Amino acid sequence: MDVLLLIAAAGAAAYLLWPKNKAETAQDLISFREIHPDGIIELPDYRFRLVMEVEPVNLALKSAEEQAAIWIGLRSLANSLHLPHTWLVQTRYLDLKDYLDRYRKMGARYGEHIGGYVGRLADWLESESEGKQQRSRRVFLIIKVDAAAAGIESGIRTDNPLVNSAIRALGGVSRARLSPDDMRRLARDELYEAASVVRGVLAGLEIRSRVLGRAGALEMLYQTFNRDLAAVARVSDADQDEVFSLFVRSETPELAERSLEKNAVA
Repeated sequence: MDVLLLIAAAGAAAYLLWPKNKAETAQDLISFREIHPDGIIELPDYRFRLVMEVEPVNLALKSAEEQAAIWIGLRSLANSLHLPHTWLVQTRYLDLKDYLDRYRKMGARYGEHIGGYVGRLADWLESESEGKQQRSRRVFLIIKVDAAAAGIESGIRTDNPLVNSAIRALGGVSRARLSPDDMRRLARDELYEAASVVRGVLAGLEIRSRVLGRAGALEMLYQTFNRDLAAVARVSDADQDEVFSLFVRSETPELAERSLEKNAVA
């Protein structure tokens, strides 16, 4: 026992005092390997994440019995979800552009009279919301799986990776080595099984939820790490403007060439 405590103390000291590499770019900060089309986020060391979006509920509009049922259901969900998870609540500036575009297209199907009324109503809603600091709330559930690590049932786990390694070495705890494809398949099965449990419990509470695909996961990450930019440019707009391009394209050479040609003609 004394040896275990000594190793744990040494690991904690090394973890706190060891110099850490400072993240210089967003890629270094997030450090994901790949975001798969089905929304599975693969991190280094075969760690996987699945993001679900949960529709917020206005408890003020619910009766006392409905509020109690929701809280009991959420406690049941927390007890039945065996994987580590994190709840993330984001407040965003209200963006009605996509909704109003769909609204105008739907109105145009019903002729000039109804389409004109729908267009005027959409223009009024756009003018009322433009430039105002109205916010919406988005709720996400991030489910986590470490496919390469031993589970809690196989030994002790702490927040310090060095201590975890020491404990596994002392106890001889090890997980059977799996191929990378097997670990990805195992992680995907566990994540989607947990997502099914979440959706089932929330559906019983009349709360809608969905698993985010690749586009949804990228949107969530973009909103999280670019809060200032996201208020004026959506991820689709930023992508169209080549913000995420690996190649920097400047207009300075073209402007300089035009200026030289103009001066030469003059």
